[in-house]
Amino acid sequence: MVDSIDVHASAKYDNAASLNHNLQPGDIILREAPLFVVQQPSNGRNGSFLCSIFNAKNIPASTVEYEIQKLSPEHKAELRKIACEEDTDISRFRSCNYDIRPKQNEAPTALGIFSKGSYVNHSCQPNALYFWDEETESMIWVALKHIVAG
Repeated sequence: MVDSIDVHASAKYDNAASLNHNLQPGDIILREAPLFVVQQPSNGRNGSFLCSIFNAKNIPASTVEYEIQKLSPEHKAELRKIACEEDTDISRFRSCNYDIRPKQNEAPTALGIFSKGSYVNHSCQPNALYFWDEETESMIWVALKHIVAG
């Protein structure tokens, strides 16, 4: 696993992430398998970022809870470390998921949550991009520009 991220306690948030070394454009920030995946509901919308937010909020809580119940105690503990405004597993999933697109230009097929990847900035002005690696069933985050450690 490639891992340039340290997760640590934060005064502002329960936990935060920082880089453990400088990165150049194209460097892999993190390669990580999801804690769990929920299949994307089909609603006839295109595959935009906003649609994935819409879909995450419309996945029944029972569907997410079912996947959480299948987690090992260690993975449940990792999930509960993810900082979120509302301290529930459902809100963590809905706020911190990433869409999984087996093919880059196609609509997402699922949503996943990651113990470290969920800390990577979901920004409108991103300094990283992410893509799903079907072969390793993991998400890869790559630096788009120079990023300073810290």
